Amino acid sequence: MRIMSKVMFESKAAIIVCFVVIVNLCLCVCHAILPPDPDNAALLYYQAFLQVPEQDSEVAASLNNVLDGAAPDQTTRHYLDLCGDAFDYIEIASQRTNCHWGVMYSEGYATKQPQLQKIQHMIRLLKADIYVRASDRDYEGALNRCMTTYRFASHVGALGPRLSSVFSIGTERSALRSIQHVLGSELLEQETLLRLRSQLASAKGIPISYGNSLELDLAMALQSLRSMPDLIQLIRNNLENSADAVLTDEALVRLASEPYRQFLGAVYKIVDSERSYEQKYESISTLVVELKAGDWYESIGRVGIGDANLPLSLYGHLVRLHADLNATKAAIDIYLAVSKTGQVPASLPKYLPKDPFSGLDFEYEVVEAGFIIRCKEKDLHQCPLPLPRLGDEPSETYEIPEYFFVLKQN
Repeated sequence: MRIMSKVMFESKAAIIVCFVVIVNLCLCVCHAILPPDPDNAALLYYQAFLQVPEQDSEVAASLNNVLDGAAPDQTTRHYLDLCGDAFDYIEIASQRTNCHWGVMYSEGYATKQPQLQKIQHMIRLLKADIYVRASDRDYEGALNRCMTTYRFASHVGALGPRLSSVFSIGTERSALRSIQHVLGSELLEQETLLRLRSQLASAKGIPISYGNSLELDLAMALQSLRSMPDLIQLIRNNLENSADAVLTDEALVRLASEPYRQFLGAVYKIVDSERSYEQKYESISTLVVELKAGDWYESIGRVGIGDANLPLSLYGHLVRLHADLNATKAAIDIYLAVSKTGQVPASLPKYLPKDPFSGLDFEYEVVEAGFIIRCKEKDLHQCPLPLPRLGDEPSETYEIPEYFFVLKQN
């Protein structure tokens, strides 16, 4: 009897042990099947685009009115509330490090980029939301949206081809203009201004490498050329050396692109030199004119190998963006000085970012409604590739850039 009881006890104990083991295994399996959140920001951006509600003509008109400076109405507020989930995904995505949009680079410039239209629309919505928050005196929320847009710009640039570089620059400029709008709404508290200054100092702006962008543009152009046998045959017919005409298509493409590669090499040396902005711009302009005047460009280059205007255009856009950023940073320090002392500084504080056009301090002028930060040299860029209109982005030709900041003291 004792033996039987012992056996029954041991059997029950074994069953209990087995049950505990099975439960633990099930729990482990449950934890194991939960995948991590996506670390690719593009996947989150695509989800955000899908969550943007449709808008009718009334909503579109109300959003345009807000972006033009009108007070937000109920139509605008209701629509932006419906965009809340999309904004949340944009915020999360903007804080991711990696962003791969899934561009089919192998198609060259024949590849489709439907993302750009969605991106432009999202930037307008973010800007409208910033304006509404500023109107409601939710300055923390407005500036958070500004920084989201600023980080978003770095991911837009990850699309790669030339048009996305222009969109990326336009996105960052939109963020900086929105910051300017919020700063002019009311004199913000010191803590808010210090936080904004810190965020701008540490935030990752557009990751455009001048050389990498131009090399990618050339690679995309050559990839497009490889898929166009008629153009390759045209290049073959235009070659002066008959011996080159028997080259394989790939060898022909490499040979035909060599003058443009040499042109880019000369451009890189200019940009990396210690010359002034004006000297660099004029030197690159001279190279562009010389390239276009040569026999190579007339017979081969304009067929589709590289864009002779792109190096100058991209350089001009990047320097202007640098000026926008430095002027905004300088303005934040002026607002801080006013917040601390109650007085508008008579001169610029020391150690502020420089004017990239001259390499010197910005000019500074106090006016009745605020102050002006002005560059000391002209922006020579004539905008052959105008920036896309994002809200209130202008498309004029620039001369000496200046930035007006409204100052409303409490």
